[in-house]
Amino acid sequence: MTALDLPDGRLGGVLLAAAGLPVTATMWQAPGEGRRRPAAYLFARKPDCGARHKLGPARLSNPLIPGRPQGESRRGAGPEEGGTTMRLTVTTFLTLDGVMQAPGGQEEDRTGGFDLGGWLPPHFDETVGGWMGETLDRAEALLLGRRTYDIMAAYWPHVTDPVEGGPDNPLNRLPKYVATTRDDELTWAGSHRLDGDLAAAITELKNRPGGELQVHGSGALARWLMREGLIDTYQLLVFPVVLGRGQRLFADGVPPAGLRLTGTRTSGTGVTMLTYDSAGAPNFGTV
Repeated sequence: MTALDLPDGRLGGVLLAAAGLPVTATMWQAPGEGRRRPAAYLFARKPDCGARHKLGPARLSNPLIPGRPQGESRRGAGPEEGGTTMRLTVTTFLTLDGVMQAPGGQEEDRTGGFDLGGWLPPHFDETVGGWMGETLDRAEALLLGRRTYDIMAAYWPHVTDPVEGGPDNPLNRLPKYVATTRDDELTWAGSHRLDGDLAAAITELKNRPGGELQVHGSGALARWLMREGLIDTYQLLVFPVVLGRGQRLFADGVPPAGLRLTGTRTSGTGVTMLTYDSAGAPNFGTV
């Protein structure tokens, strides 16, 4: 398995939370015969996702990355006018003991015999949904593993119901950069292949002016990004649940890292939303 073929299909449900739609936690028939959403937990607002996310012609030094010309930002100011470069953020739902597996439903991800899925919906409220909406509003683009991309591409391009945002849904509007070694076509509008030197390609993306390059869920991809030192910010939603088993974001073997707390919010259902910036190597001491 290469870094470009990360087994992050469980992320599909997490990314559905970026849709700005009413909260639910079931699997149901999607548009078109045979299509089903992953188990999803959708929040109750529809973020503004207008034309700011349309891609311009590619004029970049790295041919792996098509998209906006250098110096052009959705904020209207490139680096030479005081704009900022994109930050890579990882947004993940976690239990109190760090499990991220199958938050949205029993059948979302049974890898390893996991039978405790669906721990998120009882605690998902307007506060959590609003926080997620604010998060998506800062997105300049999404970074996806190939399995996650395939899950999302099988559903969202076919959505026409205006209640679900239709073509204006942010998942359809946002540029999508896909880490893959497969050479088949990426058919979802706004999709771009990242192959070859993935770390170099992502670094090139981060050097562009703009908002956030967002990873939602995807433990395998996130841990690879940790090892490469490419994550700028963690946005962790910690739910008041302890499971004792399941896939964890910070699994054994991730590199030690220091973090700096930059934001907190708590919902009435006991969900704590924490924002941490990467802060280099951790400090150690004795008490």
